[in-house]
Amino acid sequence: MDSFTKPKANKPTPTTEMPLRTRTSTSAPRQPCTIPSPNTTQISEKEPTEEPEEQETTSQTEAEPATLQDSSEARITQLEKELAELEEELAESKEKLAESKKRGEGSKTLVESLEKVIDAKNDTIKKKNDAVDAIIADLWKVFARVKAIE
Repeated sequence: MDSFTKPKANKPTPTTEMPLRTRTSTSAPRQPCTIPSPNTTQISEKEPTEEPEEQETTSQTEAEPATLQDSSEARITQLEKELAELEEELAESKEKLAESKKRGEGSKTLVESLEKVIDAKNDTIKKKNDAVDAIIADLWKVFARVKAIE
């Protein structure tokens, strides 16, 4: 019976692989991922058999990623501004919490409410960082597609 249990113990369990699958699946349905889809269908529909038209397609593919890159950079800039504001608010909330604990003022509910605010802001910051990561991943995918077409 030991010979049957040892090979099973050496196999990787599905639970160790799940975080990787979960990470990739959560970033897929975000809005930035839908942006490249129309561009790729337009490129594949216009694939010509003649050489002069291929040059036009190449110029289109160079222009489309630039537009995508510009919109992605604008979105990243916006998210970074929001992130900076949230980090400032988070720092202020932490200062208020530290002051109230230091003075011993306020009730336990005030401290708990401030801790909840801090946790909520941390969650929002994490979501913004994930959105930026998704945009960057999309840009790399577009870059790889352009290189493959070239």
